[in-house]
Amino acid sequence: MAGNLQSLPCGQASFASQIDNISRCYESGRTNISGDPLNHSPLHLPAFASSIPDATICVYKADIMTNSAAHYIREVLERKSFKVTHGYHQSLYVEAASLKTINTSVPPSHRSIIQQITLVPPEEVTLLYSPCKVFASAFWVRVKCGIYKNDVGYVLS
Repeated sequence: MAGNLQSLPCGQASFASQIDNISRCYESGRTNISGDPLNHSPLHLPAFASSIPDATICVYKADIMTNSAAHYIREVLERKSFKVTHGYHQSLYVEAASLKTINTSVPPSHRSIIQQITLVPPEEVTLLYSPCKVFASAFWVRVKCGIYKNDVGYVLS
């Protein structure tokens, strides 16, 4: 009976081996041991999309007339499990399965305030979700290249 006993690895060694296995699968282009290809998507699926089979999530830019309306529409869409990112000049970036899902989720009282909704190209989506630095205070800089080379500029944020 003593010959059938097997020594199991401790938790730390087991965890390390699983991490190594995950990194090997990632480097080889597989998500798991069965060899399924990677399916990269920078976007997550909102709650409504889990009920739709094969839902493709896209990012749409909604231009809204006023800042207060943009704030309200953002709150409404976030309560309905949409991922919403604030843009510049009263615009919102909304992850949704289609344009229709955004229009039906906005309250009827605010549908006429939305000037337009456009699909954001995939290359701009990666820029939208890429990390950026936010500086604590404004400061002066000297431009080192481009048409404004050797000019001085003031960075607000």
